[in-house]
Amino acid sequence: MPFFRDDQLCIHYLERGRGEPLLLIHGLGSSGADWAFQVAALEHRFRIIVPDLPGSGHSPPPAREYTIAGFANAMWKLMDHLSITTPNIVGFSLGGAVALEMATLRPARVPRLHVPVGLIAPFGASVFTPAEESGSCSAAAG
Repeated sequence: MPFFRDDQLCIHYLERGRGEPLLLIHGLGSSGADWAFQVAALEHRFRIIVPDLPGSGHSPPPAREYTIAGFANAMWKLMDHLSITTPNIVGFSLGGAVALEMATLRPARVPRLHVPVGLIAPFGASVFTPAEESGSCSAAAG
């Protein structure tokens, strides 16, 4: 069960595939599970990173308030943790705003940015296996 944890946050994420890094950021009220079909289609060509934003999915709420800048900084911390210097980024809805903020914070590090409109996966689809869906940040800290 992959979690990134530091003194300020804990982020649940999925990492699949090999190749150019591709960060997929979900929208408001959803989780990384929304990218299930895209992960299956792209993991053979890209190193896919699918986080649950703080306060979504299996990631606990942020220590401070919910802000686009806070989410973007959290995603950059995750990228740094994974040694990904130049992620391609796709985000929809809230994830699109986070993706744009990431590109604003570190423009030289974002080679490609895509912000489509609308939701991506049908209700109930999951990108995580049942084993990956169970767990918590406290279990990951050990």
